[in-house]
Order: sequence, then C-alpha cells, then structure tokens
Amino acid sequence: MTGAPFGYRYVSRVQGGGVSRFEVGEDEAHIVRFVFSWIGLDRLRLHEVCRRLHQMGFRTRRGSIYWYASTIRGMLDNPAYMGRAAFGRAHFLAPRPRLRPIRGHLKPSPRATSRVAAPRDEWIEIPVPALIDPALFEAARGQLDENRSRKRDREPGQRWLLQGLTVCRRCGYAYYGKKAPRSRTYDPANTLRYYRCTGADGYRFNGKALCHNGPVRSDQLEQVVWSQVRSLLEQPDRVADEYRRRIGLAHDGAAMPDEIVRLNQQITTMRRGIGRLIDSYAEGLIDKAEFQKIMLVDKGSTTSQR
Repeated sequence: MTGAPFGYRYVSRVQGGGVSRFEVGEDEAHIVRFVFSWIGLDRLRLHEVCRRLHQMGFRTRRGSIYWYASTIRGMLDNPAYMGRAAFGRAHFLAPRPRLRPIRGHLKPSPRATSRVAAPRDEWIEIPVPALIDPALFEAARGQLDENRSRKRDREPGQRWLLQGLTVCRRCGYAYYGKKAPRSRTYDPANTLRYYRCTGADGYRFNGKALCHNGPVRSDQLEQVVWSQVRSLLEQPDRVADEYRRRIGLAHDGAAMPDEIVRLNQQITTMRRGIGRLIDSYAEGLIDKAEFQKIMLVDKGSTTSQR
C-alpha cells in the first residue's frame, strides 16, 4: 500500500506519528474529480477524456501532458476514490507467453510477472479519504461498460488480418490498421487502408516520432503474407517435422529451466506479499484475525504448489 494512487500521497509511519496513511493531494485530486464527472455525468469516451486533459494542460504524475486510456481506466477500477483502498486486488503470477520479445529486450526479464485480477472476496479494504461519491463511482463504471458494448457493436465488417502481428524492423513496434477518408481507384470501398508503424506516431511519444518508416498498403501486405502461409500449408511435412522437433525438446527436458524460473518467480511474489501483510499488521491497518486468516491461505497455497 506504499504506492498511493493518483490523487493521494503516502504518509509513512515515521512521518505520520506512528500510523501510515493516504492523504489527499489536491493538485491531483481535482483532476480525478474531473475524470469521473466527464465519464459518469457527461458520458464521454476514454479517448475524449484524454484529449480534454491534454487540452487543459493537466499533467500526469510523471509530468507528461499526454494521457493514455489505460491510465483513465485504472482510475475507474480503483475503489480507493470512493473511500475504500483495497489490498490484494491482483495476483502476480508467472508471465504469459509473448507473441514476440519486448522491443529492445531480446531475452525475457527474470523478474517478469503477469497481473491477474483477484476475486473481490479476497480483497482487504482499508478506509481512506474519499475523493468522489460512491454513486458517481458506480455511474462511471456503468458508463465504461456501456462504452465497451457500443464499441463491440461498431465493429466494421472488414477486419485487419495482420493487426499487431507485423513488426517494424527498424524500431520493433507493431504495425496497426488505419484508414484514411480519401478515394483511391484500387480500393473498391473508396477508402485508403494501410498498416502504420506505431513508432511513427509522434503523439504517442511526447510529440517526437521514434520511427520514420512509411505506411504499407494493406492489400499488398496481406497478399504477401498469405502467399507465404499458403506455401507452408502446401507442405505438411515441414509442419509435422517442426512439431516433432518441439515435442522432442520438451521430452529431453529443455523446458525444465523455464519451469524452475517460473516457480522461483511465484515463490518470490508470495514472499513479497507476505512481507506487505506483515507491515500492514504492524501498522495497524488489519486486525489479528484477518492477518491469521490470510497467512493460513498463503501457507496452504505454497504447500499445494510444492
């Protein structure tokens, strides 16, 4: 709980006279109130909220004027803003397999984890100063769900076959599908469709593009990729040989080091969580009965994994 959400600041036990707590930071709190009002009352979309924050010159905690929809969505999911900070909202497990390495990191991080939401009955709620009314919190959550359903309903008939599957060789970022309202003779829909490198969008990186590769016409790129896939499918022996090769590696124990790394990561994550629980108990944030209950659950989970 040492990481205070946006709108709060953490006061340590030394600073707070023996009790650690969250205090409202008004320089950030009024931004949080704007966000919930725009979504819960004005029924705006996340990207529209980001544009408003940028236009009004509001800065993130790191000092950037560029806001992301994921940041706003994280605010809407945090019950601390209506006065109930929750400990244990997520479990940190071994990382899920990635489609491709992270840009600039060919080898996976030895401390990488995947965040998985925990059931609500496992949360430990701690009272904190509320920034918004619970009714507004629920209204914003409901509007977010409505926006998601509307987005699914607006899905166009034509899909991007290679969305997120092609990678820029220069910068390592993925290509995404983009349309332009301009007529072209080769496009029967009178719309220019192409794949654009994410690194070429300057607004994503504080106004400065990381890549200068131009866009690629979608019909040409999809045709090239499909031709290669088709040639592979026409040679089933190659697919079968690769499958047998990977099965052999698994039987020879090649995957065992990865399993050891995964188990070590889970043990480290559990120890970190136990340490936080002990700190919370020592600071009086949870009572003895709740502390003993959680420690028994954690101990059982560790025993079952062994």
